[in-house]
Amino acid sequence: MVHLQGTETVLGISLDMSEIEDQVYVSEKAFEKMPNLQFLWLYKNFPDEAVKLYLPHGLDYLPRKLRLLHWDSYPKKCLPSKFRPEFLVELTMRDSKLEKLWEGIQVASYYIS
Repeated sequence: MVHLQGTETVLGISLDMSEIEDQVYVSEKAFEKMPNLQFLWLYKNFPDEAVKLYLPHGLDYLPRKLRLLHWDSYPKKCLPSKFRPEFLVELTMRDSKLEKLWEGIQVASYYIS
């Protein structure tokens, strides 16, 4: 297991999945140490290209501060149930298996002044 120092300072990730040569397996906890992540852009330059990025155990967490989520060929049917998209401005899931945003009931908390 790799532990990266300073991951809490990461604001954005942009990954061209077309550049991945071998299969990459992403842990279900991959983003837990990145609470300040605002931009996640995982894309393919060639839509018909095989996906080499896998989530064998799903995904447990996406950061609350995420503003842009672009994930080509997202392999799961829903986003993590703990994800609270209160800052999300753009959601692009091209060629994904996404059927619904999350499992279960989401409780919205809005403050009106």
